[in-house]
Amino acid sequence: MRFTVAANANEDVELYALTWQVSSSDSAPSGWNECNAGDAFVVANFKLYDSTDLNTQLDVDADWDRLQANGTSACTGATAAGFIRWADASASPLSVGAGTSRTFVLRIDTSNTANPAVTGTAPDTMSVSLITDTTLTSVDNDTAADGGRFFWRDGAVSSHITGYQVKNLDLSAGSVSF
Repeated sequence: MRFTVAANANEDVELYALTWQVSSSDSAPSGWNECNAGDAFVVANFKLYDSTDLNTQLDVDADWDRLQANGTSACTGATAAGFIRWADASASPLSVGAGTSRTFVLRIDTSNTANPAVTGTAPDTMSVSLITDTTLTSVDNDTAADGGRFFWRDGAVSSHITGYQVKNLDLSAGSVSF
């Protein structure tokens, strides 16, 4: 999924937390969309890049978290992930210079999904949507200090701003079948 962030000409924009809603199907079922270790939804399979350099990852595994479909707790075990969240764990927010825009790319490794040619089943599917604060009001961590849903800051304000009324959110990617 690609998304672009534009900064006003007066101030830089710093991103501190982004949350995507995940919809998936597992037709085999292989458990690929569950939060067990070894399944596709382990945090090591989420990657965030700048579109101008798809070889340099902007995140670290500690930045990622998975939430259950109800958004109220961490996703563990044989539960399908309902949300994935990037929250700056390294004190290095994603920055967009004043008067510029920057396109980011979310990649998810789904190599653990079922192959219909091998399993004889319908293909697995997945879609993701970058969400704003009003989409998920029950999220487990809802402040910038502990991860939040969508938090950003510009140079004019010293505190974090939520994603409420951010233009063009929610932002959905098409569904992928594999």
